[in-house]
Amino acid sequence: MRQRPKGFTLIVVLLLVALLAVLGTSILSSSQGVLDSALIGLKRDKALFAAEAGAMAALVEVNRDSLWSGFSPVTQPMPNGPETYSAVTYPSGTTTPTGLVVPSGLTYILATGTSDGGIQRTVGILVKTEVGSLDYAVLAKETVEVSGGSRIDSIDPLTGNVLTNPASVATLQTTADSILVSGGSVITGDARAGLGAVSTAVAVASGSSVNGTIGQLTAPIPMDPVVLPLDPTLEPPITYGSGSSNTLAPGVYGDLVVEGGARLTLDPGEYTFSSVTLRGGGQLALTGAVDMYLDNGLNIQVGSILNPSKIPSDFKILVRDGPVDVVSGGTGYYVLYAPNSPVTLAGNGSVYGNIIGRNLQVSGGSAVHFDPNSSGSAMTGGGTTSQIVTHQTF
Repeated sequence: MRQRPKGFTLIVVLLLVALLAVLGTSILSSSQGVLDSALIGLKRDKALFAAEAGAMAALVEVNRDSLWSGFSPVTQPMPNGPETYSAVTYPSGTTTPTGLVVPSGLTYILATGTSDGGIQRTVGILVKTEVGSLDYAVLAKETVEVSGGSRIDSIDPLTGNVLTNPASVATLQTTADSILVSGGSVITGDARAGLGAVSTAVAVASGSSVNGTIGQLTAPIPMDPVVLPLDPTLEPPITYGSGSSNTLAPGVYGDLVVEGGARLTLDPGEYTFSSVTLRGGGQLALTGAVDMYLDNGLNIQVGSILNPSKIPSDFKILVRDGPVDVVSGGTGYYVLYAPNSPVTLAGNGSVYGNIIGRNLQVSGGSAVHFDPNSSGSAMTGGGTTSQIVTHQTF
């Protein structure tokens, strides 16, 4: 057998050593590159977290003061690290660095987060400030059910013209079926369950529709309890019989009953009742703006509320407790704020304005025609918050 020279073996060994050295260097270099990329990725993530924190902190400030423009000092430190954030606001009509012209009634918050090494990420959120209960056609603490061919839309109460403004429905509840739309009913706006709601919180049956966004609120809508100006429980009841016509001055009264065929006129001002019942065609008429506080419910049975101005915010009904039942209540122009009451609108009645309650049922071909002019009207109870319209990261 032919033998290889001794030098050949040495050369092979040296070549193998060299190859291993090259491979080792390559592996080390590749590993270093992976580590560098991972480190940069981590710093980008930390910068994004800081930007999100800045956006949320700015949102708190904007909720306190819609004219807030930025932090002082401009750069704010994160509580547990070297990262920092800053934020500025762009009011309606201005143009952001990304080229967005901020729509009317909205504010754009642009927050920048910076991690060590100077790596930056930005977050932009478009918000509507001072959002309250009157920004919704229908708002409930718990459940909303729209059924039987009922409709929630937006109509100008003075002209009857259909408006493009969304007539949105919302609830603070987060569980399944918090909002149910069935029986060919229509919501011409958003349907939103509470913050963090499950995916099945809004249920829309076949043949019914929600023309806006189905989702969840970005912040809870404040719904404070109604506080009565005075206690009506010791006042005597008042009943106006069929065929009578009377006028009542502002003040404090017990249970009020207006029988079928009777008409009661309320002078402008503030009223407190234990409860109010309209029976079989009884009428409650206004001659000017009225705030009516009820201690224990409202019951309209084939009755009418006459508000000649047709401006819903001219008649505010604030209910502390007890059920609110409007059955074939004709056409009414009012704002109903009853956050602790079950509210039923049935029998083909129509309300121009807003309905706020604990649980809401709109059925039997009834309609709520949202008046966007009610938004921002002075209302005892129910604060405001800021609502996120869009969210972007850069």
